[in-house]
Amino acid sequence: MLRIVFAAKNYSGFVSLVDRLRQEPKTELIPVSSASAALQTLAEKNVQLLIAAELLEDSSGVACVRQVATQFPLVHTALCSALAPEDFHEFTEGLGVLMQLPLQPDHSDAEQILQRMAHISGLLNNTTANAPNQ
Repeated sequence: MLRIVFAAKNYSGFVSLVDRLRQEPKTELIPVSSASAALQTLAEKNVQLLIAAELLEDSSGVACVRQVATQFPLVHTALCSALAPEDFHEFTEGLGVLMQLPLQPDHSDAEQILQRMAHISGLLNNTTANAPNQ
């Protein structure tokens, strides 16, 4: 099960992304509107990915990602940002952000997220399968 927390102050620009993620079997999308709600959900559930919009009710998306990186370092993150890719990389350096999303991500962005998460899951499964028994 791929569990995704999606934090956004307003979901109107995310209809295409949300629709595509909700179509994916074995994927649960948990919408929240604030960083505090995102962190609470991460504390309560086994979440693999946080998607953060640029603005949340109580903070910026990057501030939320910073908190997640500190408190839940094994949770992958994707962040919506209008920054140029080079600036985004510099701005989020050290946070382990999986990918930058546009301010209004669409169906193809959802596909990219799902592909990256499937790739990571495959790598983890291979590592576990090849680990020596102790």
